[in-house]
Amino acid sequence: MSFIRRLGAVLLLLCASAVQAADLPLQLQQLADQTDQAWNTRDAQRLAGYYADDASFSISGRALSGRAAIADYFKQSLAAVPAGITHRTEVRRVEALGPYLITDNAVFLEQPGADGSRRLLREFHTIAILRRAGEGWTLAAVRAIALGAPAQATRN
Repeated sequence: MSFIRRLGAVLLLLCASAVQAADLPLQLQQLADQTDQAWNTRDAQRLAGYYADDASFSISGRALSGRAAIADYFKQSLAAVPAGITHRTEVRRVEALGPYLITDNAVFLEQPGADGSRRLLREFHTIAILRRAGEGWTLAAVRAIALGAPAQATRN
């Protein structure tokens, strides 16, 4: 193969990698939206399915290890959530670390109003570590930190 062809192939690979990297925040927000949808429909099994078999999850000082334990936690906790309460995640930052991605996220538990507004009930900061799973990503570790009590904020 000539030098020009090899150089072209390398440049093509670099461009493809740059496009994939640019798409990562969008891909991860879509994954967050899917997990929100599972939470909002109270589907604990589907929600746990986004976690790796050996994943870890920590919330409010409670540490869980493995997808089965995470599924049990979601089954119990989602059963206690009042009807109408929604979960919304905003992916705020994405950083690559070797084969992993790390995200900083804001998570909001909200109560929708009849007028389309949303009253903030609780806010969390989450840090997630994701690893490749086929063409997508799976959650390897999630740490959720509850923030202070919200002011009576309403969003449209």
